[in-house]
Amino acid sequence: MRSAVEAAGELLGRPTLVRGIVAHVLMTVAWTSVLVVALPRRNAVVWGAVAGGAIAGLDLAIADRRFPAIAALPRPPQVADHVLFGALVGAVRYR
Repeated sequence: MRSAVEAAGELLGRPTLVRGIVAHVLMTVAWTSVLVVALPRRNAVVWGAVAGGAIAGLDLAIADRRFPAIAALPRPPQVADHVLFGALVGAVRYR
């Protein structure tokens, strides 16, 4: 897990643990803000999961081109993390 957090630090310069934590917090706040506004009330968990998959597609496509440390990580756990994040935001938002 630490390698994934460190890799995210590359978004803020070089991959370090502290930069990775900051990058994760910033990205989480940003995407949560988008999902809170965009998710419908009905079936929010399902739509959140779908949105998380779309976010994964966008984030990881950008990472593949610009951030080698992130691109080097195994893809399935990254996609699963995004999908579960979206579903969680949907569940919490309309709870």
